[in-house]
Amino acid sequence: MNHWSKLGIKENSDIKTIKSAYRKKSSEFSKAQYPSVFYVYKEAYDMCIAYHKPQKTIKTTAIKSEPKTDNINTKSFKIAITVALISASAILTIMATVEDQKNQENDALMKKFILEHNKKKLL
Repeated sequence: MNHWSKLGIKENSDIKTIKSAYRKKSSEFSKAQYPSVFYVYKEAYDMCIAYHKPQKTIKTTAIKSEPKTDNINTKSFKIAITVALISASAILTIMATVEDQKNQENDALMKKFILEHNKKKLL
């Protein structure tokens, strides 16, 4: 279940539609009564709105030439940078996996809560 479907709207909906869907969900599941559900909708709203905000770009400058020294310190530095980049990549992969598991758990809780909420409505 993605952020768009949590709010009950089509992917890439405009900001007006996102705000309207969020208002509807937040009035149905108040923060005081259902705090965990409210925050799931709040996160979905924030992510959908963020989709429409322009992304900041980072300016980079190219290195014109590498140092001409091939001493041991330069080679060690290059190895250290390579190891750091591989470690950072592994950490990001682990973080993404944990985030995905958390989202799956939240989705399961949401589905369970909505089913219970709909049953109460029918009674």
